[in-house]
Amino acid sequence: GLDCELRDELIAAWRQYAQDPDDQVEHWLKQGSPMGIALRPQPLGIFPEYEDAKAAVDPSMLESESADLGYTIEPDVDDESMKELETMVNRRWIRKFRNKFLAKRFVRGRVVVSKLVVISKEKTVKNKHGAFEKKIKRRLILDLKKSGVSKASAKYEKVVLPRVLDVVFDGLELLRHARRRGQRRRLEHLVLDFRNAFFHFPVAPIERRFLVAKVRDHYFVWVRATQGSRGAPLVCGRALAQAMRLAFSVVPLSAARGSCYVDDPVMSFVGTDDENSRNKAKVIAVFAALGYDLAFSKAQSSKTESPITWTSARLHVDSEQEAIVITIKDEILAELMDNVSDHLKHNIMKVADLRTLAGRATCVATLIHAWRPFVAMLWAPIFNSRAHCRKKPGFLWTKAVTVPMMWLRSFLNGAAGTIKRIYRLCDYLGEGVTTEIICDASPLGLGACLV
Repeated sequence: GLDCELRDELIAAWRQYAQDPDDQVEHWLKQGSPMGIALRPQPLGIFPEYEDAKAAVDPSMLESESADLGYTIEPDVDDESMKELETMVNRRWIRKFRNKFLAKRFVRGRVVVSKLVVISKEKTVKNKHGAFEKKIKRRLILDLKKSGVSKASAKYEKVVLPRVLDVVFDGLELLRHARRRGQRRRLEHLVLDFRNAFFHFPVAPIERRFLVAKVRDHYFVWVRATQGSRGAPLVCGRALAQAMRLAFSVVPLSAARGSCYVDDPVMSFVGTDDENSRNKAKVIAVFAALGYDLAFSKAQSSKTESPITWTSARLHVDSEQEAIVITIKDEILAELMDNVSDHLKHNIMKVADLRTLAGRATCVATLIHAWRPFVAMLWAPIFNSRAHCRKKPGFLWTKAVTVPMMWLRSFLNGAAGTIKRIYRLCDYLGEGVTTEIICDASPLGLGACLV
């Protein structure tokens, strides 16, 4: 097989014993993963398929290096980014060649060169002494869109990602099973990310020639799943979904559940302290045995810290009330408020900015259902050409989204609603007194009587 840290033989044997339906992952580890360019992943019903999964351009028609691409292929890469690139070369995720001839000989054909894009993101992290410090994380991505590789590839399956409410209902189900056993047990959440998730999976040799960058007169060929490609998220999604299924097959369904958002899994456990510790050790041991690299330095456990952060929300377990408390991350709310206030000051706004705003509002709407009609009003003008500015492509009239943005601003200012929701086990089980509310029209407002 190809150079890979994952243990393909163990994965194949375990999958066969557990009767897991996805038998393609072990083949990808041996023969290389399809990036959706020259190879198509075989669908097995894991995720829904796209109806019209076709590439717009024939991959054989792509230019190798052309001045007609409209941008400079040779990027401006600083020393820190170059050091990161060399680290990836040393870890054998990327192969480095001193000229184009050697790169072509390695891929056994023409190469399609794309520009390397460096995305820097500053994050606040806790060091080994417990103090917080700023850390700049650099992500190297191939600009496959500009080189035309994206048009020559296709998305074949839609990776279905879990929501925060899925984790909530998993937790409530675990509490329900614990109550049936007649014992009051502790519910714990554990967040433990997969480190460098995409780079676990080797690229099929026939796909490598499309994943090339030129930096400082050297050619770099990606031999692991590439960030920025259309096929990598599907390969990563299916493989990690299988890893989650295999890991949780070693613990009872009534004692543990798991969800994985891209490469960020959250695991829920219920039981005594000893039972939870034992089940957590089992699940983590499976990931390690399969060969996955885990980010233990960023792990969060509700047993030692609360609330814990997962995707766009914070989760807190209220053991006294047998409830799970969910709040939206403060960073998302602050960015949302700034975006809304800024856009309401202008007559026009970029379509791309509205799409970003709608995406952030969707994170809140998954928790606060009252937001959903207004979030839908944000998405609608994006796909309706009548709301767009005819004389300024890429822009739309702010008036088309003034109503939902003003409502969201009032909500964020505290004029209505709350950003916290509490999910109690008693409500989930339908316990308590049943109340029926009958409403009728009123000239002064909402008329109702409590029966």
